[in-house]
Amino acid sequence: MTTTNHALAVLEYARLKELLKEFTVSSLGKRELDRLEPAHSYLDVRSRHAISLEFYLLNRDHGGIPFGPLYDPLWLWEKIGQKGELLEPGELLQVARFLLVVKGVKGFLAELAGATFVRSREMGGDLHPCADLKSRIELCIEEGGQISDSASPNLKRIRRELRTARSRVKKQMERYLSDAQYKDIIIDPIITIRRDRYVIPLRSNFKGKIDGIVQDHSASGGTFFVEPKESVELNNRLAELQAGEREEEYRIIRELGELVQSRLRALQENTALLARMDMYTAFARYAIRYHGTFLEPSQHKGCCLPRLRHPLLKNPVPVDAYLGGEHPSMLLITGPNTGGKTIALKSLGLAVLSHNSGMPVLCSEVESFMGYFDSVFADIGDEQSIEQNLSTFSGHIVNIAHVAGNATERSLVLLDELGSGTDPEEGGALAVGILEYFRQRKCSVVATTHHNAVKRYAFTTGGIGNACMEFDLQTLQPTYRILYGYQGESSALAIAQRHGLPGEILETSRNFLESQSGEEAKTIAALERKLEKFARRSDQFERESRELKEKLRTVTLQQQNLDSEAQHILQQATMQARDILRQARREADGYIKKLKDTSVRQHAEAQAEFNQLSRQVYAEADRMERSHLEKPLSLEPGQRVFVAKLQRDGTIVSRSGKSVQVEVGGMTIKSRADELFAPRDTQSPTPAASEGRKSVSNYQAPATSVKPELLLVGKRVEEALDELEKYISSAAVAERESVRIVHGLGSGRLKRAVREYLQQSPLVKELRDGEAFEGGLGATVVQLT
Repeated sequence: MTTTNHALAVLEYARLKELLKEFTVSSLGKRELDRLEPAHSYLDVRSRHAISLEFYLLNRDHGGIPFGPLYDPLWLWEKIGQKGELLEPGELLQVARFLLVVKGVKGFLAELAGATFVRSREMGGDLHPCADLKSRIELCIEEGGQISDSASPNLKRIRRELRTARSRVKKQMERYLSDAQYKDIIIDPIITIRRDRYVIPLRSNFKGKIDGIVQDHSASGGTFFVEPKESVELNNRLAELQAGEREEEYRIIRELGELVQSRLRALQENTALLARMDMYTAFARYAIRYHGTFLEPSQHKGCCLPRLRHPLLKNPVPVDAYLGGEHPSMLLITGPNTGGKTIALKSLGLAVLSHNSGMPVLCSEVESFMGYFDSVFADIGDEQSIEQNLSTFSGHIVNIAHVAGNATERSLVLLDELGSGTDPEEGGALAVGILEYFRQRKCSVVATTHHNAVKRYAFTTGGIGNACMEFDLQTLQPTYRILYGYQGESSALAIAQRHGLPGEILETSRNFLESQSGEEAKTIAALERKLEKFARRSDQFERESRELKEKLRTVTLQQQNLDSEAQHILQQATMQARDILRQARREADGYIKKLKDTSVRQHAEAQAEFNQLSRQVYAEADRMERSHLEKPLSLEPGQRVFVAKLQRDGTIVSRSGKSVQVEVGGMTIKSRADELFAPRDTQSPTPAASEGRKSVSNYQAPATSVKPELLLVGKRVEEALDELEKYISSAAVAERESVRIVHGLGSGRLKRAVREYLQQSPLVKELRDGEAFEGGLGATVVQLT
């Protein structure tokens, strides 16, 4: 089911799209908005929402897509595709510029990382850069729109010969201009062109002095443009070359046109994709400017839209729109004229249309919710039609009859001033019948009325909620707020008083109204006034509650950001400390080498002293890092913990005093209790994961599961250090006491890098050169902690 054009018109959907056009970057997006309609299925709604949300985050966090100067090339595709015409050089240049935008957008979207922008990257991946077409046009067409000499070797040759021929003919004619004997017949000492031939302007008495051909003359007959006889052959050659130039330029233009024609489908797809991107960019900018919300689609019925604003009003008063969910799926709004009932209906209808179109809804994000409506029907305003000979009442009935024949359980039906335009008693009865019809069919309905019969029906019928538009009787002004759970009065006399109706008329009207009303009606009116006062207080409480929740959410997010920033700063500081130590070690190694000229004992003492100092620095760095770690809640089996010396999370298997067995990466290690901290991965393990850990909790990894030596000979330093880091970690988990690292001698660079890493590792207790049977100086034996 789709929303009717009538509903789109009365809800001013087209005006909303015109507002969104202000946020597009080109006519591509504007044309896409002209074609936009609400989605026809729930899957389509979800798809549009996902893209809109990505583009919102893209614009909010990354500044949006860099479209640059984007123009609408559709007329070019029509010219070359449907009409079969050739493109001018300037038009070809526009094609290249369009492809430059395509290339930039595609590259920008390709660089977006993470799962947040999956659909955006997919849209970018569907763009066709047409690099061959772009480069060919740029080679052939200069920036000013002229065909370049480099377009073809033949064109380059022809233009070179043209320059030579022009130079020769000009030099030949300049001899006449500089010769004193022709001074009396030359009007101006210039060379000009007439009929594509070089000529000089002469007086009428030139005959007998210069032999030549008159190519043109002035209107007065006083000036003759003469081509000297000796220049005729050169001018003929120029004409031949110019004709050849035109033919070659035409061939190049035709060739480029054929190339564009061959890429036409890709170019049209690019145009459609950029138009969609421009439109979704407009959605995002509109949301940022007006604080709109992209509501997560839901298959439930109804909606909850706190502080909903009408996007087309300059200073709209927010209303709370609740329908379905915890509230009835049908709502009857009563209250005074000019109280805002119609605006409330239009705000709700336009919010649903916006959501189904992928646009943001102007409402509070806190506690908001939007179910799926497959269509929106609206009977709002004056339905009178002179052309169809329909009165206002008849126009309403024709429209409602159409709604009744097409509405489904998923439809939203908006009925303004139900039962108006006819006798009050019959109108009220008809309104009750219409509401009951939609109630039986489980439609979502919001209706407004003044009829008491309809109010009584809503009050006594289940599934229909009551609400009224608040009216301040002291100021005689509407507040435009909806009070749920209460019925309102029309306040016609109060409004008439505010608009200056004579008091005599009002007094007579009040007396007549009191004579028609019994004590029961007066009591109900008094109760309604009390309930309205209570509703104001309740509404204020709910509003303040929402504000507090919003502030709490903001504070929570700020705290999370601060915690994350603090953790990042700590990690950076720790890394910097380690970098400083590595640099210090390199400098110290150089100093120690200089000590080799001294005694062996002094060298050994300096080396031992530096090793001791480095361990102290690393111990201090570890202490600083651990000071920011939290202690675990408990050390019971099954508890997740962070093993500091391995820098990994694990699960406790068993505990004996201060000794704890921890399963890390499928193997069990022993650790002191003070080496364990709260896990960095704070997610609670699922039952399935817990069972999986039980199945390996009693497994003790034997030392033989890790080889006693690591062979690094022939590897690059970076590759070798990666393998070394993994190997040492695995050996420590497997509780090997010692391992052997075979690095060879070579240039000594790999050995130095390995030793440097091992001396800095908290998992290494000590190290030494290998004995002769262990590989000698080409190996390092490591004792692990």
